[in-house]
Amino acid sequence: MSEILVVDDASTDETASVLGEWESKDARVRVHRQSSNQGIARNVDWAMRNATGDLIVRLDSDDELDARAIERLSDALMAYPAAGYAHGAIVEVDADDNFRRLRSLARGPYHESEAALRATLRGYRVAANLIMFRRNALQRAGYISSNRNFAEDYYLSVRIADVGFGNVYIPDVVGRYRVWTDDGGVRASRKVEEIEGLIEVFDNAIGPAFRKREWGQGGVARARSRLASNHAAAIDRIDDSGEREVLQEALLRLSSSARVRLTLAARRRGVGHALDRLKSFNRRGRDSVKSALRRARII
Repeated sequence: MSEILVVDDASTDETASVLGEWESKDARVRVHRQSSNQGIARNVDWAMRNATGDLIVRLDSDDELDARAIERLSDALMAYPAAGYAHGAIVEVDADDNFRRLRSLARGPYHESEAALRATLRGYRVAANLIMFRRNALQRAGYISSNRNFAEDYYLSVRIADVGFGNVYIPDVVGRYRVWTDDGGVRASRKVEEIEGLIEVFDNAIGPAFRKREWGQGGVARARSRLASNHAAAIDRIDDSGEREVLQEALLRLSSSARVRLTLAARRRGVGHALDRLKSFNRRGRDSVKSALRRARII
């Protein structure tokens, strides 16, 4: 029997009463209310540990599954028994449900564990967090062992690959992923938390996994440098000098490479817009290639 496990993170609105009504009406619904705010990582971890099924779907409160998502993702896992999780393309929408873009990946259906682990150097390789996990993969990986509320999903994907599971991707749209805008341009404190989450991914997940296999650390260092350089763009949107300094310090903990130091110097001197134009040009080129390959049914 399927179940819907809902974790209420100590909400202060009408969420608890609404969930209580649903729980009384539908035997599949099981609600757990936290006594105090726990944050994303601890809530997702609790839900995953307490779900009883062999296949577990993570779904954040502002996202929506396609009507056939469960069927398609479970079929993908049945087709690839060594996959620890299945994921697919998603439609990105804004706060008002307006279409923003289609998010999809340019890759084949299955990545075995070692290839998946190497791919983590390029970031969290899913379109969005609408994912179906195998329970035994979560158990082997230790569920969400990161305490950070950013990049905890990236951390989990590394751990799943590290313990020997691949992952399967399907090109079908499996749901709608909502993106919220920040009227202030950037939430500086949250950006620092995001960087701290990435540091933990590399320090406690990717780094140890690569060392265990005696893989070279050059790629790890380059990946950290690339991420830090990309996230440095947030500095241009922060007015407070103290907040800028805190973010710069976090970026340098992620990577203190020459590339990162030069990028930060360019941002401080107000010429970051030139870097952004170059990145935008490169991104458009990559997107054009991906679109052409899809039209030709190569990917």
